[in-house]
Formats: sequence, structure tokens, C-alpha cells
Amino acid sequence: MKKIALKVLLSVAIGASASAAFSLAACADNGVAGSSAYDIWLEAGHTGTEEDFFAWLKDGRGDEEAYEIWLGAGNTGSFDDFLVWVKNKAQNVGTEGLEYYPLAGGTYAVGAGSAVYLSEIVIPSSYNGAAVTEIISEGFVGCDKLEKITLPDTLVTVGSDAFKNCETISEVHISDLEAWCRLDFQVSIAAPLSYDYKLYLNDELVTDLVIPDGITRINNGAFCGCSSLTSVTIHDGVTDIGNSAFSNCPLLERAELPEGLDRLNMYVFSNAESLESIQLPESLTVIDVGAFSGCINLDNLHIPDRVTEIGNSAFSGCSSLSEIILPAGVGVIGDRIFNGCYSLERAELPDGITRIGEYAFAYCSLITDIRIPDGVEEVGKYAFYDCSSLKTVIIPASLTDVGEYAFDGCELVRAVYYGGTEDDWRINFLWNNIPVQTAPRYYYSQNPPAEAGNFWHYAEDGKTPVKW
Repeated sequence: MKKIALKVLLSVAIGASASAAFSLAACADNGVAGSSAYDIWLEAGHTGTEEDFFAWLKDGRGDEEAYEIWLGAGNTGSFDDFLVWVKNKAQNVGTEGLEYYPLAGGTYAVGAGSAVYLSEIVIPSSYNGAAVTEIISEGFVGCDKLEKITLPDTLVTVGSDAFKNCETISEVHISDLEAWCRLDFQVSIAAPLSYDYKLYLNDELVTDLVIPDGITRINNGAFCGCSSLTSVTIHDGVTDIGNSAFSNCPLLERAELPEGLDRLNMYVFSNAESLESIQLPESLTVIDVGAFSGCINLDNLHIPDRVTEIGNSAFSGCSSLSEIILPAGVGVIGDRIFNGCYSLERAELPDGITRIGEYAFAYCSLITDIRIPDGVEEVGKYAFYDCSSLKTVIIPASLTDVGEYAFDGCELVRAVYYGGTEDDWRINFLWNNIPVQTAPRYYYSQNPPAEAGNFWHYAEDGKTPVKW
């Protein structure tokens, strides 16, 4: 009990600014208004500076002296009454100094107020008899000593930048996983988990996450930055997983996604560095911007046949990915979609694509052959930049424009197989595409050509170019 008593006193005195502006009376039911904890300590017969007072509190001088301070604050009762008071007040450690703001619906929003110096904050579920439902925008900016925060299940909204720059947070404690999944994080940096935190559910570390059955949507940023998470199982009732929901989870190795899910939103698994493989549901139609960017150990991925849209940078930085086969319905290869996939050896692209985006395959240094599909009209700048092992390129007759540096750094190109005739070759190459402009060029002829020249056709597999 000695430690509890002193902790309460510390939360009153040290939780304030250096001037010890908080009143001990603020924590007592019948305190002396206006007296600081330091003043009461002096009135109890002590001498010294405020630093001496803080040292006394930290060192601990016994429950008896704490009891005398309690009496000096205007309380009455026996030592046992004091211990009961301490026990009750200990429930509120970490809430002192928080500021509350009435909302239109009769509930309250909360911000750090003068609790910015605390290392541990407990946000209560109610204030003045009404629920605490919101953390205000930038509510805890400046809490640069905050290590542990406990959030109530009454929260509905966490405002934008609520925990911006709170990089010292290591523990986030909650009591209701279903309520947490439904929390509206107005931007992903609103989530306290964004800073490499560990999530505790009823004081148990969350490692193998199972989404509760009552959940149909996991909100944006819900588990972003959760460093304790190693696996996640999402049941078939979930139809939407928000942006960055599992972004920056460094230990996440396995994720089971539900059938019925038709979209993976922006950055949903980005920088999940331990994720090696994931089975995408056959119901999936969209893989959005950056969905798996930075998943450096992802090496096994099958993209379902129903996928028609893959966003920019969807697999950027997946440096272990060795093969990718895109389904027939994909119409555009987005910017940076496979940028920095250093282990990628094979990329099979479907006919019908109209554009290959900027930096789409830049730095894919192990690709040796690429077939640009029939229908592609434009290859963006730096699309195949520094594909240093590239030796053969199949170019369709539909291609009209190649951006600057699209094939720069592809010094090993030894053959370009063009899908049209010599007269059809009117491609507008912007600067620094010398490797494909100067390599031997072969023109397509389905049947053996009547005259001599550089001609080619497909082998029986319909993929491999063969010279006549």
C-alpha cells in the first residue's frame, strides 16, 4: 500500500508542470482549494525546494507521512479511511490533467490537457456521468514521454493527428476488440499503434489476432504499427478492410482473408516485413495502391482471376517476389507496381493492357525476358529502368510511345522482337532508350518469309519468340 499511496501523490504533484500547479485538493473529496501539493508538504513541517519535495515523493518516506499530508488537505478519518481513499484514487492514476470537451450529442471528447508530461495515461470511459466518445484532433501531440495508454471501449472517433509525434508509445491497452475494430481513425497517424506499439487486450499481449464474428469492417489504420502481431484470421463476414489496417506490422507472418472480400484497400499490408505468403480470396477484384508495398519477404503470391485493377506501387519493394502472373482482366500496369522487386525473374502480362506505368518494373534486375502485350500503346518513363539482366524484349505493333529512360540501364538487350512490319515501326522513343533502339530488331511473320531478312514467329507455346 505504501507504493500505491506514494504513486497517487506523485500523480498529483509530478503530473503537473515544474511549478507543481496541480492542487492536491483536486484529488481529494474535501480538499483545501488552491493549495499545491508542495505547499501542503511545507505546511506539514517539511523544508526544502520543490526539487526536494519531488525527491521525497520518489524516495518514499512511509504511509504515515502520506497520511499526514492527506489530513492536511482537509480530509478527516482514520488511517484505514486514508488507505481506502488511496485505493479508490489509484483507479484514476493516469487520468489527472486530461481536458474534456462537451459534444453535441451529450458525450465528451478528450485531449491531453496538462497531462502531456505523463508516461502513462488512462482515458476514462466517462466524465461527469457521460461517455467519453472522442479523442480530439492533435489531442496528444506533445506527449513525448508517453509510453503506455489505456483507451476505453466507449470511444467512437480518434481525430486526425491525435498521437502525432508520440514516438515513445510502446503499449496500447484496450478491453473490447470489437469496439477497437469499429473505431474511426480519421487518418492512420491518428492511431496510437502507428509507432511500433504492442497491443494488449484485457492486459494480455495480442499476437495471434482473430477478428470477432460481429465485425463486418475493420476500420482504417486499426492495427497499423502493431509490433506484437504475428498472425491475423479474418472471418467470412468481413467485407471491407480499411486503408493501412495492418500496415507496418513487422512481425506479421500469416494473414487469412475471407471469401467475399472484393477489395484490398490502400496500403493494407504495406511494410509487413515478415509476411512470406498470403492466399488472396477468389472473390477479389481490386488490389489498391501500395497494398503490399515493402513486404520484403513476400515470395509466393497468386493473383485471383477476377482481379481487374491493381493500383500504383501495389507490390513495390517486394524484394523476394520471384514470379508474377497477372490475370486477363487487368487493363493497366500502374506506376511503380513492381518497382524494386529485385528477385523478380518472370512477369507474365495479359493481352489487353493499354499502358505500362512509370517505374513499373524499375530495378527488377533478374528479369531476362519481357513480353509487352498486344494492345499496349504507351510505356511510361523509367518503366524497365536498370533491368540489368534483360536480354530479349517483345514489342507489340500497338506501341506508339516510350518514355524517357524506360530501357536505360538494360545494356544486355540482344534482340527486339517487333509485332509488326518494318513499315509499321514508328515508335516515338524519348531520350535514353538506346539499348532497345540499337539492338538487332526482328519483324513478325507468322509464316516463313518469302524474302531474306530479320523475321520471327512464336514457338508452339505461343510465348517464346523464334527467329526464322
